[in-house]
Amino acid sequence: MVDPNEDTSLEFILATAIHGTKCAKLMAEDVKDEIEYWQNALICSILRANPPFEVMKGFLKRIWSNYELNKVLQVHKGIFLVRFANLPDKIQVENRGIYFFDSKPVLAKGWNPNMDIQKEAIKSPIWVQFPDLNIKYWGISSLSKISSVLGIPIKTDNYTREKTWLSYARVLIKMPIEGPFPEHIEFINEHDMLVRQVVKYEWLPIKCHHCGMLGHEEQDEVGTTTTPVTLKVEYGLHGGLKLIPLILYKLIRKFHWIRHGDDNTRLFFAKAKQRKLATYIFSIKDDKGDAAEGFENIGKVMLSYYQNLLGIQHTNRSPVEMSIINQGPVLSIENKSSYASLLLQ
Repeated sequence: MVDPNEDTSLEFILATAIHGTKCAKLMAEDVKDEIEYWQNALICSILRANPPFEVMKGFLKRIWSNYELNKVLQVHKGIFLVRFANLPDKIQVENRGIYFFDSKPVLAKGWNPNMDIQKEAIKSPIWVQFPDLNIKYWGISSLSKISSVLGIPIKTDNYTREKTWLSYARVLIKMPIEGPFPEHIEFINEHDMLVRQVVKYEWLPIKCHHCGMLGHEEQDEVGTTTTPVTLKVEYGLHGGLKLIPLILYKLIRKFHWIRHGDDNTRLFFAKAKQRKLATYIFSIKDDKGDAAEGFENIGKVMLSYYQNLLGIQHTNRSPVEMSIINQGPVLSIENKSSYASLLLQ
């Protein structure tokens, strides 16, 4: 028995026949209310994480506690839809910049009527280099057209704008984080000739083939190993038994940047958080011997130190032993002139 008070009542509307096949015809007024409802929504994704829905929901409510959230929904794995009660709040959040979840960037994009949230690609700004691009193509119009082959151009860097570094043109382009990332692109120049241009990316997201998420490789997936490891135990007074803890720790560690160089220290067996903290500078002494602590104060001391090295002779520092320098290859006047002429061509 159907309860007439349950859910929303629908009505029968005669379909249109096209070539003998029934087809529903939607009008602008049919989707007007839904467009107005969802225009307050954002699509969110965390680049290097896939937290459970309740964790993500609590996180979003916390960072956007100053705004009234109407709904937090999970579209599919790693993709969330957040609807704000007020459109100005959604616009302000979208334009604020990048948020972070456990030091991982939270990508947010406003919903629009032409977006398919089941297939919509999340985009991220990526610095792209065009090596040896002819300087006549460094204008705003030319770079905009060339960069648009890859994605949505945002801006150039200062060196490209001021034309003070000619090895490559550098452009920030918003691109889908799942690619593609071609190694070269093609454009037609002012003489109707096809030009192939090499493309270099300063950063590319990596994708795990095990879980399908971005930001880590399969070997870093918790609970998975890409290569089976065979433990060979040699019996004796110690034998290979002492190697077992070493191998196990190598299997469970996830951070590539702290894997090497500390195998013979107790830091090797510490937790990942402690291993990362061990690389931090907590205090430093300035030229007067006074200790400085805190990120800002340490930065000032280090900046002052290197600023003082610029163009100033320090008698309290060990001089360079020129006799050692002269033992190596030294450029002659002819060599210097030859290399300088190549740079000036």
